[in-house]
Amino acid sequence: MNFPGHLSLAAPATRPVEAPADARDQPILSLCIPTYNRAPFLDYLLTSLARDCAFAFPFEVVVSDNASTDDTAQVIARHLNGGLALSYFRQEENKGGMPNLMTAFRRARGRYVMYLADDDLIDAP
Repeated sequence: MNFPGHLSLAAPATRPVEAPADARDQPILSLCIPTYNRAPFLDYLLTSLARDCAFAFPFEVVVSDNASTDDTAQVIARHLNGGLALSYFRQEENKGGMPNLMTAFRRARGRYVMYLADDDLIDAP
């Protein structure tokens, strides 16, 4: 269907257009998770993401740790080779909740970002 002033989605492509290799590796969605001293919750969330989330597009998980003193770093270490595209940043000192969240957003590489608390769960598609 065409609307005046809008791009037609019905126009046939003359040849397939393939994105460059580096663009194919670029995540579409960044799941941004700020955390502080909540290792058990973070572990459960990361486990469920690795097990249950199979999006039809590339995504990444970005964890920003607000200088946790619990087992958060060990939880991350266990999940680094668990199938998730996972990146982790640890603040040198506690910056507060909002600055930690903003750090996660700034480190996201996806076209879209989604905030997840460390005790949230996603209903798998």
